[in-house]
Amino acid sequence: MDVHFQPPGGQKVYSGYYPLMPETVASHFDGAGRPNGWSYKQSFFALYLMMMGIMSLVFFGLPRLLRHFSPSLINIPNRKYWLTPERKQEALAMLDEEMGWFGIATMVLMASTIQLAIDANVTGGGSLRSGAMWMLFGGFAAFTGIWLVKLYRRFRIPS
Repeated sequence: MDVHFQPPGGQKVYSGYYPLMPETVASHFDGAGRPNGWSYKQSFFALYLMMMGIMSLVFFGLPRLLRHFSPSLINIPNRKYWLTPERKQEALAMLDEEMGWFGIATMVLMASTIQLAIDANVTGGGSLRSGAMWMLFGGFAAFTGIWLVKLYRRFRIPS
């Protein structure tokens, strides 16, 4: 749906959901999907954009900054082996890649959670589809477990 609106700041913004949301939105839900916290829709969307920006910086910016950190400040498996001068660049490239994958998974979880909250507010029912949310959490937990195993295997000391 192509919808354009002009928020209080004056600049034109594209959005498909913003105009459809009530002024006060359910923004927090209990484990059963019932709303138990509310906010203004401007705050809801501003927080969402801010969190996605912060997550982008953490998962995609921080690994690049680590190139300038002392090895004593970088915590990876088998740090003494991987952060020697001859292996440091390879290790940081691997860490950059792994953090990117974890960042993508985290941002998919966040975007999906926000979409469920938007759906709960736009449909008028006000309840979050808790089954879908628990599936998202389960998928993220499984991804995290697999990611950790892969991370530790990738940073093991070669035989």
